[in-house]
Amino acid sequence: MMIKYIVLTFLLFINCISHLSAQSYKLYVSGIVTDAQSKEPMPGVEVIIKGTSTGTLTQINGSYTIEVNSDSDYLVFSYLGYASQVILVEGRSQINVEM
Repeated sequence: MMIKYIVLTFLLFINCISHLSAQSYKLYVSGIVTDAQSKEPMPGVEVIIKGTSTGTLTQINGSYTIEVNSDSDYLVFSYLGYASQVILVEGRSQINVEM
């Protein structure tokens, strides 16, 4: 009877651990996008996770927030007439960009 109890406890523990490791990693990244010359905020800049269709636009004050899936995600910042910027998240929760 004791062996059954130990085995069931062990299986329950393994099930809980596997459930925790299966949860997806989520990190919110936010920041402000500004013009490199004027230092003015840039509304309407497209911020996309590279290789996906997940993205957002900067607000009137140049701010954005986006949910990424891992530290190895790249954010692509694009705006008409400006060179795009591709930046590795690397676990940061704040990334400010000058374009």
